[in-house]
Amino acid sequence: MKATAILLINVYLLSTFQLTNAASSKMHANAVREEGKALLVWKVGLDNNNQLKLSSWSALRNPCTNWIGIRCNKVGKIAIFNVTSFGIKGIPNHLNFSSFPHLTTIEHFDNALYGSIPPNIGNLSELIYLSLPGNHFSGVIPIEICKLTTLRHLILFNNSFHRPIPQKIGLLSSLVELDLGENELTGNPHIH
Repeated sequence: MKATAILLINVYLLSTFQLTNAASSKMHANAVREEGKALLVWKVGLDNNNQLKLSSWSALRNPCTNWIGIRCNKVGKIAIFNVTSFGIKGIPNHLNFSSFPHLTTIEHFDNALYGSIPPNIGNLSELIYLSLPGNHFSGVIPIEICKLTTLRHLILFNNSFHRPIPQKIGLLSSLVELDLGENELTGNPHIH
């Protein structure tokens, strides 16, 4: 009787593990799909001549293995978004940063991105490296950047930001590099 009970428990545990594993795999696939969908929405919002530059970005391909400029972490979530020197022109307004909870690096140096940085950038709670120099961003640096408590590098030089520097940038205690030069900014952040 004991052997039968142990066998039934083992069968139950194995089937529960398989169901949990299958559910986890499905959740992971959905997360990757949502991240890819958010990037495709952004791609469509770029100026038309940029579509070829990001031709590897396709709903039929896995962003973690086949998309240029995209790198994923060990668990298969998008962690790095680097389109440096791609010559991409457009606005970032269509990029839903909430779709990237594991993003650690955004590096978009030397493109032609313009407009303002969307305030929802403050949702990137894991962001360590934000580099957007050599673009045409304008307006104010969004105060929401000050929510990025893990940020170590904030590089926004050579854009057209204006108005005062958000004072709370000085409260980003993990920051080791701050470059806001070649903009039209006023004031100094209070560094603590």
